[in-house]
Amino acid sequence: MQANPGYRKHLQTLAACADKGREALLSGNLEAFGRTMIDNTEIQQSMDADLVGSRAKKLISLAKSLGASGYKVNGAGGDGGSMTLLLPPNFELKHKWIEAIKSAHREFAGISVNIAPVGFRRWKVSADFRPS
Repeated sequence: MQANPGYRKHLQTLAACADKGREALLSGNLEAFGRTMIDNTEIQQSMDADLVGSRAKKLISLAKSLGASGYKVNGAGGDGGSMTLLLPPNFELKHKWIEAIKSAHREFAGISVNIAPVGFRRWKVSADFRPS
């Protein structure tokens, strides 16, 4: 079986999405980051329709109705795996969205996470530091 040369173009486009996503996050532009998530999922689906399975399509439809600014099928996709949704930062609505996701399919579960505004940090503690 010969490799489809069109996949190389898709892989390059996926790599470009990663770069755009990084730049969007570094600049604090969550709308652009959400668009990059959607672009990535659409590219995956154009590579192989089965990469975005029926459950993912149902969740994408729900995400759109909830006002998500981004959605991305993670990993190999298909009819299993996980998705990431980028919803507006509204604490009160976030819990309603999670309940809507859980109600949409018996196998759906929602996990609420937040994007850290400063990212990962570490501190250097001197050798003579003693916690109180």
